[in-house]
Amino acid sequence: MSGKPVPVLFGQFLLNNKVITPRQLLEAIQMQIDQNQLFGEIGRKLKKLTDDQVVLVVSAICNNRPPGYEGLKFGEAARRMGFINDEDIEAIVDIQRKSKKKIGEILVELGALTANECELQLQKFILQR
Repeated sequence: MSGKPVPVLFGQFLLNNKVITPRQLLEAIQMQIDQNQLFGEIGRKLKKLTDDQVVLVVSAICNNRPPGYEGLKFGEAARRMGFINDEDIEAIVDIQRKSKKKIGEILVELGALTANECELQLQKFILQR
């Protein structure tokens, strides 16, 4: 099998170098998932989407009604349905991106690493790329 090698993420780098345990990584990933703000939630907070529109989009994505919506991301489906535009999508995705904590930040919060250890490991990670 040929092709580009799969890049190693920072959490995997820490695990591979025995800086953290598998349990610590899993806990950090779970916290990252739990803290992630959903597209529809942000759209509702910004008053770009109503509760009914969120339900319709989720239904379209999950139940493939109308046809052609399977596999679409929430924002793309909402745009196709005419509920939001490209600017709304950009604004919502920007909020998602800015609010998502990095795995290193979470590991420091959990006490798996100190801030200094995290910074040092991040520098090593960047150099090996």
